[in-house]
Formats: sequence, structure tokens, C-alpha cells
Amino acid sequence: MNNWSRVGSLLLIAMLGTVGCASSPGAADDFAITMRVQPDDRISDSAALTLLEDGTWSMQADRGEDWRWEFEVGDVARFEGDEGNHLFVVIDAQSERLRLQRIDAWPLRGSLKGRLSPVTADATPSGRICRGQGPFTAEACEAPAGTRWSLFEVDAATSSLRLRSADAGVMHLPYRRSAVVDVVGAGVQLEGEPVEGAWLAIASSPRRGRFAATPRIALSPDCNLPEDAARSAARFVDAPEFPQPLSPHPVAMEARALMAGADALVRCPSAEHTLVEMPAITRPLMATHDDRLLGPPNFAMSPQPVDAPLAHAWSLSAAFAAVGDWELAAFWAERAIVRLPVSAQSEARALRVMDILATGGSLEAALRLAHHAGRNVWNSANIPDLLDGAAIIHAQLGQTDRYLEQRARKQELARSRRNDERLAWYRWAELRTAHATRSASEGLAYREYVVGFEEDNQQDWALAIWAMLGMHGQTLPGVESADALRPRFDVAGALPLWQAIFEPDTTGSCDAMSLEACTATSYGLRDRQKNDPAMLRALGAIPTLELRTSFDIARLQNLASTLHRPAERAELWIALLPLTDDANAAEALRRALGAVAEVTSEPDPTCQGTQALRWHFANAARRGDRPLLGRERRQWVEFVAWWAEEGIDALCESPASFIEELEARPVSARPYTRQALLLLDARYRAAGAQTLDVDELSAAATLAGTLGDADTCARWSLALAVAAAQRGHVQLAGDHLVRATNCSPGLPELRAARDLIAAYIEFERSAGKRGFDHPDAGSELREIARREPVADACVGLVPLNFDIEDHLPASLHQLAGRVALEDVSGEAFTVLTASNLLAEARAGFAAGTRALSRGDVFSGARALYAARQHFRALDHRPGRAAIAFLDALVFGGNLEPLATLDDAERETLKLPEEHAQLRNGAAAAWLNSLSESSPEFGSSAHLAALLIVGRRDDAALLAARPEVERPALLCAPESAAP
Repeated sequence: MNNWSRVGSLLLIAMLGTVGCASSPGAADDFAITMRVQPDDRISDSAALTLLEDGTWSMQADRGEDWRWEFEVGDVARFEGDEGNHLFVVIDAQSERLRLQRIDAWPLRGSLKGRLSPVTADATPSGRICRGQGPFTAEACEAPAGTRWSLFEVDAATSSLRLRSADAGVMHLPYRRSAVVDVVGAGVQLEGEPVEGAWLAIASSPRRGRFAATPRIALSPDCNLPEDAARSAARFVDAPEFPQPLSPHPVAMEARALMAGADALVRCPSAEHTLVEMPAITRPLMATHDDRLLGPPNFAMSPQPVDAPLAHAWSLSAAFAAVGDWELAAFWAERAIVRLPVSAQSEARALRVMDILATGGSLEAALRLAHHAGRNVWNSANIPDLLDGAAIIHAQLGQTDRYLEQRARKQELARSRRNDERLAWYRWAELRTAHATRSASEGLAYREYVVGFEEDNQQDWALAIWAMLGMHGQTLPGVESADALRPRFDVAGALPLWQAIFEPDTTGSCDAMSLEACTATSYGLRDRQKNDPAMLRALGAIPTLELRTSFDIARLQNLASTLHRPAERAELWIALLPLTDDANAAEALRRALGAVAEVTSEPDPTCQGTQALRWHFANAARRGDRPLLGRERRQWVEFVAWWAEEGIDALCESPASFIEELEARPVSARPYTRQALLLLDARYRAAGAQTLDVDELSAAATLAGTLGDADTCARWSLALAVAAAQRGHVQLAGDHLVRATNCSPGLPELRAARDLIAAYIEFERSAGKRGFDHPDAGSELREIARREPVADACVGLVPLNFDIEDHLPASLHQLAGRVALEDVSGEAFTVLTASNLLAEARAGFAAGTRALSRGDVFSGARALYAARQHFRALDHRPGRAAIAFLDALVFGGNLEPLATLDDAERETLKLPEEHAQLRNGAAAAWLNSLSESSPEFGSSAHLAALLIVGRRDDAALLAARPEVERPALLCAPESAAP
């Protein structure tokens, strides 16, 4: 054989090898994923289920024997392993082996053992998958809140669970999802094509930070995208005119997205060229299922040229990636790849989203691309996008060492090829990821990177570093102030980004008093366009970005004031929670819980209105959750999620249940748990008279003290003390006063109220001694009792009652009135309190004056004398002065003998003849005969007559007239001194 013959033979062997590889791909050895399958019949040999290079799976018996299976093409099979379960569809059922395609998106790991069995139509396992017919609804499948479903069309004509056949392609797998569905409240949000017939729904793997987003895609004025039959919750809006020239740098792309309030941009420089831009400077990073950050996707490296008919799908992929929904980004990328023509250009375009596919759970779809792209290449590891995608696949498989090797390899490749643009992108991705993981959080640590980018003539990447640091309020290395950076951002076409970070516009671009005129975007409020949803719906579908200064609480308060229903205000503030920065997080949470308190205060026996807020809390928690949150922010997310999972149910069940749930929360979460006391306080403020259970309010006060809210603890304990003291439970009042003291309140008004109540309780207790053995007991309260309500008022005509509530904060005595506590102050065998004595003294005074008004001198004297004894015991100045005045004028100083002597001795007493009409029952008639011209008008007798007939207020008004000479005994301060 000559040399040419040898060459021909070698070429033939190579061709045959190529054909063989194309028809029968080998195992994906670089990723080493194999599942061990055990037979059910215990007769067949065990088998290996191996991931192949083209993204499919092969199952073959270990000894080459035939497997006893009964599978047909399209049948769904379930792998149940010890550490994970997966779903497959059969794409080839030969006797010696099976070819399958995995159709779930749950995490894969290197080695699993389990069984493979068919999923029958009448025995669909619950939880992870379910079946249905017709439009998918929120009630179609039972699953935890926030579950996402992938829908596959099912052939309803067969008894087995068999998917409808699909077309295979060199760059995509044969079976694909028709739609992805999120349950949003009582409705659904569908991406893709609705399934009208039978369907199989597969639950997606839970992912941190995933929620039902509605991204905003801006179209430049010269773009006219072809309509797509598929549906999406994304909204296409008009983009503004951007200042020329348009830089392709990611910093400028972010600025343009910010100007448009969009998550992706579509520009059409010409009829033949369409560009899709994905912002990435402030956007979420790719991550593994266990929250390892992997950097931004390559699609955001620069504006991506796409075919106009596919711009709709590519822009949706970019928009969902920009909001951190990698699964939907992969879904729309797959739909675009299916429609790509087979060409080198299409291949390169598809490889650019290989990392998105891998991050979104479509590992096998990413492998399919890699297999096709490397089919005719001597060393496919030299294809940059393929190398990047392979690195992400290793990371998603938990193969950390291989991921790190691939990451180092791709930078080495970019450096050797002098690909400065890609190398700068890699460096930025590493910096952004390191910053997000807080491995280098101090701004000055980035100085050498800023210098390095500037020396390499990559000044715009230095702007990206400053933007990253500025969003977190960190030191800006290499510049004196942010103002020095403004011209540089302007030259780079990124001035809007500088303004959003360093000079945020809190006025916004829409009318802050009109919900109809505004919509919410990832970058703040914008004027609402025709495709934008209502404000409340849009606000609940906004992702959490690194840039969180765009939502100003004051402006949102203006919008909230235009909402008339408390439930709408609650929805607005709950939706705002993830969008506030750390400085405003506490205020936003307070407003949200305040709005919830408004909802709970409305009459609603079924608690339906409050229960409706559960989904909003769950959605806010999902939106605010991200990998590698700080400890405080993680506690915030857990607290918001707690409202959805437990808090709302407990609040609706009963206050006691709510208190128990709050007590059960971890000690480390107390700063956030404390915020929930606002709901209890709102309930207590809205309660009716004597409806609050003593034990409940006492437990709430204890909880407030445990959580560190000293003022609330003291206020509730003091209210209990006041309620108990006023209703005769003196010992109980003292107990709650001690607890209030232990709360250590900080508000001056609460400390003053505590001291006053302490004096009041001691005053009440001392009344039982009648003589006040302790001269200081109740001294502070006596000072208040002696205080005249108006300067120069007549002391003896001040109202006899003393109400402690007049000297307490309004909120305190109002709350005390709502406490359900039996009044035992007048019952037998209870402690005689100052309140009892005051009531008896007032009653005695009233009885004595009534007796005088009808001429019963002796009865009047006995009643007034007893009242004077009580007033003396209480050191009640107005009562003592009034009775001393009547004693001198009416009884001639003989009040005590008349009340205490027997009948014979009383007969010897001589009462004054003057003013006899005041004790013989003629006081009322005499008053009627007086006029202002009468000589007796304004006299002491006139004042006494008014007191006797019960016109005390008229007497006070008369004494206040300047022409009236006030009796010293009644009105002068020294007249009633002890």
C-alpha cells in the first residue's frame, strides 16, 4: 500500500468514526454523571444510566444482557434514588439499551442509586408532578406556595403517560416544555404556549430569589418585532431616544436600560440588524442551586446581534436573566435556539447563552450545544463561550475543582489570544462576584483594579467598579469625591447611571399623586405606557437590584395616600419591602405592618381580607431573598416569610395564638419580631370598653419586655395597673405597677405616669388607715388634688371629684377603660381605698345639702359631718373648704355637736337666726326672689344657697365675678389649710 493509500484509509477511518460519533455519542466523561439502576424483578442485571455527550442519557445492562423493560418512545419514566429523584422520557427503546432525555430541572449530582420505573397515567406521583386537561389553573396541582410548573403536552390517546412527539435537532433536544407557569395569588402567570389538551406538569426545583416577575423590555423607535404566538408576562414598551454615539460597553448598556426603565433593550440599527442588550452592572448574578455565585452571563458582555424574527425570544431571555430568573431565561433561549438555522453564526449565537442554560436547570440543553459546536473542532476547549458554559455546568454539578480549573483556563485562553475585551469581562466578573460574596468589601481594596483597568486602556471598567462601590456607599478609590467622576461617566455614555447612584432623583418622572399615571420598574417609578400593568401589580413584580435608592418612601407615601382601601395600602407597602435599602428597611416594614393593622381592624369575621395578604408577604420574601445575604438582611427575609407561613394564620386565629407564635421566634430575630407588636397595639386601641382580657394584655406586656420594647411593655402594664386600681383590685394594681417599673420605660411621659400611678396606688392603700399614719403617703397625689384648675379660683367651689385619668396620658387611661375587669370597689370585704372614701364623701355632701334644702337640719348635719371626716382623711381641700363654709354660715360652727350629740343635748344648742332660710327648706324660694339689684345678691348667703340646692357650677361662676366679694372661708387658700 502506497502512502496515498494509507492516507485514504486513515481518512476513511476518521470519517467512519465521525459518523459513529454522530449517531451514537459517547459518555460525557468530562462531567462523569452516572446513575446506578437496580431492577424491580430481581432477575435482570443492574444497569448504568449514563449522561452522554449530546445531552441525552443511555441505560444499558452492566453485562450486556437484555433488560426486561416495557418502555415505548414517549413514555415517562421515574428514577427514584436514595439522594434524588428525576424524570425521563424515552426517546429510543432498543432491546439492548434505552435512550432517554431528562425532563426535570432538579439539581444533578455525580452518583445516584435507585430504580427506574414507568409513570402510568392513573398513578401519577403527587408533589413533584401532576396531570391535567385544558387550561392550567391555580387549583390544578397541589403544591407549596411559590411552586413553578413546567408543562409538557401529553398524548391522551394512550393508557400510559406518554409525551407528544417532538422534533429533534442538532442544537436542541427532542422533547421540550410548552410552557412554564407560576401561581400568582388566585391566578397563574404563563410563559410560552398554552396547552389546551392533556398535559403533564413537573415542579421546578426551588431557587432562592425566584418569583413571578414581569420584566420590561424597551424597543427603540425603529424596531418592529414580528408577533410571536407564545405568551409572556413581560411587557414591551417604547424606548426613549438615546444620545449618540451608543457605546457597546456594559456600563453604557446599564445606563440606557436605566433611562428606559427596562430590563432589556432591543435596538434596530437597520432592517437587517437587530441588537439585544442585557444590563448586568446592578443585576443579579448567576448562582448554583446551593447559592454559589458564578458571575454575570456572557449575553450581557455586549449588545448581541440576533435575527429579527427571533428578537422576541432572545429579548425575553435577556430580560428574565436580568431579573435573576435563570429558569425562564433558559426557557426562552431554548425556544430561540429551536428556530435557529444550522450555521456557524447560529452556533456562535447559541453558545453565548450556554451559561444561562446551565444556570437555568437546562444542563443537557447546554451539553447539546457544546456537542454540536465541538463536533468538527480538534480542541473544543479553545472555543471561549463553550469553555465558559462548560465551567458553569461543572459548578452546577458540584464539581468545584473542575469549575476552578475551567475558570483559570478561560482567562489564560483570553490572555494568550490577546482578547482584551473578553479578558476585561472576566476580570470584572470576578470582582463583582468577590464583592457580592463580601470577600473584599472595603472600597480601597479595589484601588489596584481601578489602576489596572486604566493602564490597560479599559477606563470604562473602572467606572463599573466605582458604580459597584457607590451603590453600597463604600469608599471610591482613586478619586476625591463622586463629583469628580461625573464627567467620565458622561463621556462613557453612562451619566444616568452616575445620577442614579450618586444623585438619585427622588422626584421621579411620574405624578406622585396619581396611580394611573405611574408604573413601577426595576429602576423606580416611571410614566405608565399602554402595555404597563397597574401600579400595584407592577410593584409586586420588581426584582431586588444592587441599586436600591430608586424607591423613595416619601413619594410612595404620597401614592399610598391616594388609595382608599386599607388592603390596597397594605399591598403597596408589602410590595415595597424588598426594594428599600437597609437605611429605609425598618421604616418600610413599620408602614407595611401599620397598613396590615388597618386591615385587621376592619370588621371581617372570616379574616378573609387579612388572609389575602399571605401571598403578598410570600412574594416579598421571595423577591428579597438572594444568595449570600448578610445576617441582618437574612433575618429580614425570614421575618417577612414568617408572616406568610405562620404570622397571618396566628393573627387571624386569636391574639393569644399570635402572642405564642411571637414568643416562639428565635432570640436572634428579636429586632424584627419586635415590629409585630404594632399589630397587637392596633388591636388594643380598637377594642371596645371592657373587652380586653387581663391575662392576654399581661402576656403581651411580658412579650414586649422580652423583645426589648420597654415603652410598650410599660404602657400596657400601667394600663393594667390603672384599671385594677380604679376597680378595687389594689393588690393586682401593685403587681402590674412593679412589672411596669421593671420594664424601665424611656419616654418621659411614661415615667411620669408610672410615678403618678405609684402615688395613686399608695394613696388608695393608705385610705384604709383613715388617719394616714405615714404622712408622706400619697403626697404627690395630694399636691395634684390641691392644685386649683384655674388661677384665683374659689377653692371651695372646685368640683369635689378627683379623676386620676385627667393627669395621665390619654392613650393610657383609654386603654385602661378597655380592660375587662370586674369592679369590686364597693363590695364587702374589699380593701377600703381612697376612691371609696371620695365616693362616700361626695355622696355625704350631696345628701347633707339635699336634707338642708328640705329643712331636715339634723340629717343634713350628720351627712355633712361624715363627709367632712372623709375629706379630712383624704386631705381633700375643696371638700373641706365647702363644708367649713356651710358650718360657719348655716350652723354657726355647731356642725359637729349637731351630728354627734344626743337629742337632749342638741336642744341646748342655739343656731344663728341670720340665714335661717338656708336650713329650714326655703333656700330655693329665697334664691328665686333674688335679683341682681337685691342687696343679698353675691353675698355669702347667696353662694351657700346655690351650694345647698346643688347648683355648684353657678356658685363658681358667681364667685368669679369681679364685683362679688368672695368669702375667705370658702375661697381663700389659707381658709382650708390642714
